[in-house]
This record gives sequence, structure tokens and C-alpha cells, in this order.
Amino acid sequence: MRPRLRQVVLNLVGNAIKFTEAGEVVVRVACRPQNNGQVELQCDVADTGIGIPAHKQGAIFEAFTQADGSTTRRFGGTGLACRFASACWN
Repeated sequence: MRPRLRQVVLNLVGNAIKFTEAGEVVVRVACRPQNNGQVELQCDVADTGIGIPAHKQGAIFEAFTQADGSTTRRFGGTGLACRFASACWN
């Protein structure tokens, strides 16, 4: 796994674990062969955690932003994981 991909997956899984007090965190990886001999990976992270309100979902990809200010006090963190994940692919 390339270093950036590894870091993105670790950030997303870490957030899922951090914000899920009860229930589950599920990571699925699918490998799809491409016509050029390479493969495409699709990685899905799903959890039963606190969730993100629909009106805040776009904002979480901005640096130092969390869905709710109380999450910083309760869970800690910088609000950079989703921004980092987004920046790696753009």
C-alpha cells in the first residue's frame, strides 16, 4: 500500500473508531482489475458512530473543521483527517 493511501485509510478508520462508542466499524476493500494491467482499489469505511449532519458534511473537508465544536472538547483532534484525505486525491 502506498504511504499516502495507508495514511488516508488509517485516518478514516481512526476517526470511525474514535467517534463510535458502541456498535461497529466496518472496512471493505474491493480490487478491480483495469484494462491496462493495473488495479483500482475501492475502500469503504462505515460505522455506527455519532454521524455528521447533512448540512455539515461539505465543511468537514476544510482544514481545522469538525462537524460540531463539542466534538473537539469531547473527542479531541485537530479536524485535519478528512482534509488530509481529500488533499491526497485532489
